[in-house]
Amino acid sequence: MNKIIILCVSIILLSSLIIYGSYNLNKPTPATQESKPAGIYQKQAIESLACFHNQEALPEQIWLLSKVYSQTKDNKYLDVIKAKIDQLPASSDSISPLRCKMFSEVVQVSVLDQNYSQKIKNNCLNSSDTSSSYDLIQKLEKNYKPNELNSLVQKSSSFSQTSNDDPDKSMNIKILSLLSSENIGIYKFTNNSAALKSSQILFQHAYSVFIKKRNWEYVDACTLGSAALDNYFNTNNKTYLNAADFIFNKAKTITEINNINLFSKGSCTNFFTRYFDLTSNLEASKVNKFLIKDSLDFNYDDLGTANYHSASKCFINFDNTTPFFENSLIISSLLDIK
Repeated sequence: MNKIIILCVSIILLSSLIIYGSYNLNKPTPATQESKPAGIYQKQAIESLACFHNQEALPEQIWLLSKVYSQTKDNKYLDVIKAKIDQLPASSDSISPLRCKMFSEVVQVSVLDQNYSQKIKNNCLNSSDTSSSYDLIQKLEKNYKPNELNSLVQKSSSFSQTSNDDPDKSMNIKILSLLSSENIGIYKFTNNSAALKSSQILFQHAYSVFIKKRNWEYVDACTLGSAALDNYFNTNNKTYLNAADFIFNKAKTITEINNINLFSKGSCTNFFTRYFDLTSNLEASKVNKFLIKDSLDFNYDDLGTANYHSASKCFINFDNTTPFFENSLIISSLLDIK
């Protein structure tokens, strides 16, 4: 009798396991549920590359194409990358805020031979926007103290928005931050410690201005946050990560304002995407998706179908010009969003 009971119980348990297993095989996993939005974002990002059509070879365009290639492994994008690199002059007078940083990432993710890698390296190192920062760095270096940043980060909250200390108004946080990140790009190309030091000098000064400034802009905060991450990734110094944490806690309030500055959208989607990738901070993901949706609403309906307000398919447009750099940051975030 006992054997019969045990046998029956075994059959019941086995049947339950089979039914449960069958259910779970058909049930979407969290990864599957997330893959559909990610695919939509990638599709929208690729469609938005049309923003750069009929333009001269721009670092931003080559950078985005390399990111698309790294995700799709479609050789047609690699062919376009090479064609665009062939169009680059040996040196350039056109302004591209993160030329060297973007190009250093192109070399990292794309399958480029030495010839093409050298071409973009030359374009970076010989550009006018690279050489223009030398005088500023020399000026700031006179008062630079390598260990001061740690103290500034520790005291950040006591300075911010309450200090009577009036920072140097001539120092633009956004410009200092972009130059800091750009010098990281130069460092990655040349392995020259002087470029890394320049990035640290620029960041430290920008951060000291930011924590003392009462009316900072979100574009300033997010550009500075990205510079903090760039320095952290290349030094592994947690002081930069702590700085990024402080900046994020300030910048996340962007969801509380109306009429978000167009330039802030690009810089902040870029910072929040990278910050979430590093920290897995769910609040960063939430704020970033808010900004992404705000940007996508300009060109897409609720179902993700293209409904362009501009023939250029850019997210940010003005009457006589298109800010390709800011557009590239939004498109990049669409490619990277999780």
